[in-house]
Amino acid sequence: KLKRDILWLMLFSVLERAYLMHLDRSKVMERQWSGWDAFVTDHCRNPNFALAWDELGGGRQDGQQLETQFIGYINKRLRDVQDEGSTA
Repeated sequence: KLKRDILWLMLFSVLERAYLMHLDRSKVMERQWSGWDAFVTDHCRNPNFALAWDELGGGRQDGQQLETQFIGYINKRLRDVQDEGSTA
């Protein structure tokens, strides 16, 4: 479980970095963002990602280490995916 948690935390960190670069609006990042967004959305469809996010990422209330806007972005993506499933 510890190794799995570390891998999830590494993924969250990479996704956060891509998100923050997207906010910076560099030309290169603008072209790449749609791919990152699709990548995030695909992960949000994975129930294990959602569970890990609740445990280790944005679901924590104890001194979160991830950037607030990024947490909001992932939480919104998780809600969007959940809404997709309920209307399908």
